[in-house]
Amino acid sequence: MADNKVFEDFLNELKQKNDLVSVASRYCSLQRKGRYYWARCPFHGEKTPSLCINEYDGFYYCYGCHTGGDVIRWVRNIESLDFMEAVQLLASWANMEVPQIKGKSDSEEIEKRKKQKERLGALTKEAAIYYRNNLKLPEAKVAWDYIKKRQLEPEIVTKFGLGYSLGFNEIVEYLYSKGYTKQEMLDSGVCKEKDGRLYDAEATRLIFPIIDVYGQVIAFCGRTLESDPKFAKYLNTADTPLFNKRKTLYAINYLKKKRQTAQKIEYLILCEGQMDVVSLHKAGFDTAVASMGTALTVEQAKLIKRFADTVYICYDGDKAGQSATLRGLDILAENNLTVKVVTLPEGLDPDDVIKKFGAEGYQKCLDKALPLTEYKIAYIKRQNDLTTADGKAKFLNDSLELVAQMPDQIAQEVYLTLVAKHANMNKDFLRRELDNKIVEWQEKKQKMLEEARALEEQKVVSDTEKLKALAGEYEGATDDNLVAPKEEIKQKVFEKVDPSTDRAEKYLLCAMVHQKPYAFVKSNIRDLFGNNYRDLYDYYYTNRDSATESFALEVHDKFYPSYGNRIIEIINNFAESDDEEFDAQFFKDCLWRLYQKKLEQDQKRINEELTKESDTQKRQELIVELAKVVDKLKSKKVDL
Repeated sequence: MADNKVFEDFLNELKQKNDLVSVASRYCSLQRKGRYYWARCPFHGEKTPSLCINEYDGFYYCYGCHTGGDVIRWVRNIESLDFMEAVQLLASWANMEVPQIKGKSDSEEIEKRKKQKERLGALTKEAAIYYRNNLKLPEAKVAWDYIKKRQLEPEIVTKFGLGYSLGFNEIVEYLYSKGYTKQEMLDSGVCKEKDGRLYDAEATRLIFPIIDVYGQVIAFCGRTLESDPKFAKYLNTADTPLFNKRKTLYAINYLKKKRQTAQKIEYLILCEGQMDVVSLHKAGFDTAVASMGTALTVEQAKLIKRFADTVYICYDGDKAGQSATLRGLDILAENNLTVKVVTLPEGLDPDDVIKKFGAEGYQKCLDKALPLTEYKIAYIKRQNDLTTADGKAKFLNDSLELVAQMPDQIAQEVYLTLVAKHANMNKDFLRRELDNKIVEWQEKKQKMLEEARALEEQKVVSDTEKLKALAGEYEGATDDNLVAPKEEIKQKVFEKVDPSTDRAEKYLLCAMVHQKPYAFVKSNIRDLFGNNYRDLYDYYYTNRDSATESFALEVHDKFYPSYGNRIIEIINNFAESDDEEFDAQFFKDCLWRLYQKKLEQDQKRINEELTKESDTQKRQELIVELAKVVDKLKSKKVDL
């Protein structure tokens, strides 16, 4: 088994075999200008190319949406994968084997699990084809009757790969004929066992294949066709080595396809059932997905965040559906999603609304969707009888607690007005009570922050540091469960940027990090840089004599945890041309700008000291010092 050094060497080779230009050209059209490639960014909608690729150093940066990184980050972003998933995908393109890292599981066990997943993936794909072909048989009339009742055209049936289970035994016999074992059928979740006999877990149901972001069938959902069912209307495959309902969203594969066509996904619509999703796609709402049940999970919220920042949550219009909606709101908001809640007419689901009112009617429901806080206040109002003293008191208490947690004072004022209007109460009186609630919330939040800091000590920020922290198994590793064995890496707090010098500082550092021949300044010029970049310059100055060709990558890996995208902006500072003489002069101009700023600061300091100094000799010394500074400013030459 490999150690961490072997894995890092593997990553370097992986990046060499998957050069960024070749990988990026899979997804967008690149145009070379000078020594760099430009393209319309696939991560956000734009008409003018603002994404730049540095082929030599293997970095990209978009000046529009400010995303950037190496080839692994590119694949992660565009394919909506976690780190190890992106590594495995790149390895498959390069015909490389991902090495196994020392850990609790030995290599044989890891290889066994890998082969099992491959085998089960082939089985579920075979089952999906079998179910789909069943729709061609006369026995599938009951399924087609339901499909026609739902007003689904054959094209939409084909798009979603809908199928039909003929009965309890047919799929078992079919999979046996294809060489699959009893244990494999059970492990895949396609079949269950009773009294020693296997049977179809989705027997006699309309079949919806569940497909992951890779386009692989991982499970099934069956919709009963009985008019008065004695069992659940929808039945999902049980959790398997391939399928975890907490981490899956139905129709997520279509979002990935949409992202890959460089279409910006403005929002997602989150529904309850598969049929709602199919109906919404049919009506043109092609960003609809469904959870695997009404209770949302953190994993699903994070999956949504990979594709969009805004989510419309749209469950049934009955009270149970609204209650389920409320349970999911906080999970979505806590994962930095903008949440809007769609309220449907009582007793109707999205499919019913489209049938009754058409796509225009459903769009009106989206247009009337309430922001998270407003929906919660409306929900609290519905739960309490405001005509009674107890009901009004409960409404006010719960609503003000909600408003107190809002970080924006303007929003607090707006929602305080709304609460006062609902309760027909004096706003000034409620403001005093709100102030008390805010104090209580701040105390509670401070306690929560202290607890979070204690947990944060075990986390790392960047992919690179996580790799170095891998003491062992990477199988199943995610961004959340990789921990560093060493000290905590904290995100750097940057001071306010000085626009007059920020570009010059970035360009100087870029040229130095890339070891341009004109960028070598013998003297230590640390004092010319502001506090934002002095640590980066210190690292360069200390290591420049021993720097290798991969020094820029080394700098990226070291400073990305604290600098974030700012280090990418510095390393990919594209002021260079194909004319080295021009580049050298530009470097000198930037260096002079920083030197000039320092001289101007010295001039201001000396003048301030002169106004305060009364001692003749000291004043004379200051005047001489001031004259030297003025001469340097007039010369416009860097004197270091």
